[in-house]
Amino acid sequence: MTKTCGKCEHYTPDKHDEGFGDCALMGDANEGKSNNAHAYGWDYEGYSAGVYVGVNFGCIHWMKKE
Repeated sequence: MTKTCGKCEHYTPDKHDEGFGDCALMGDANEGKSNNAHAYGWDYEGYSAGVYVGVNFGCIHWMKKE
C-alpha cells in the first residue's frame, strides 16, 4: 500500500483546488503549538516561512537517522 495523503484519514480535499487539501495534523503557529504530534506552519512579513514539527509528528516521508 502506498502511504499518501489522499489515502489518509487526516486529509480533506479542497473543493476549489483539485489535487490539494488540508491535513488535520497541521496547524498555524500563530494560534499556538499545543500538540507535539502535529506540525505548525509560520510566516512573517519578511517573506520567509517555515514549519515547527512536533517530535511525535508522523509523515510518509520518514527515514531512519544514520
